[in-house]
Amino acid sequence: MSKESLDKFRDSLHQTDWSAITNLTSAQEKFDNFSRIYTATYETCFTKKKIIKKQSNSKPWILPWLAGACARKNKAYNTYIKFPTLQNKATYQNLKKFTAKHVKKAKLQYYSDYFKKYSSDGRKQWQMINSLLSRKRPSKKCKN
Repeated sequence: MSKESLDKFRDSLHQTDWSAITNLTSAQEKFDNFSRIYTATYETCFTKKKIIKKQSNSKPWILPWLAGACARKNKAYNTYIKFPTLQNKATYQNLKKFTAKHVKKAKLQYYSDYFKKYSSDGRKQWQMINSLLSRKRPSKKCKN
């Protein structure tokens, strides 16, 4: 929400003809009309922006082309769920097999390159091994 949009919204509300609400007798009808007018004004003043959430690189072996393949597989899965035909099932299974194979290869390549790169640095190797095993350092507790 920007200051300009908020000002535009306030001005629109001040200029709105509310007589359609005050002329009604039923409280429910008054509320329904108020809600409709208020929502319409809000939607015209504040445009919805699609927020693209950038994913963290929790899986560094997923390359951009592989992420695209995973997206196509997920789209094929959604199509298969909505329209469960044999053709859609076959398409999804082929993409699933393709992505699983290439994710496995990319992961293997990533870790082998990592351990080759740090072959002389035991500390880095153990840091990676511990992160793969989800082991954390024990916390130091103060004794009173």
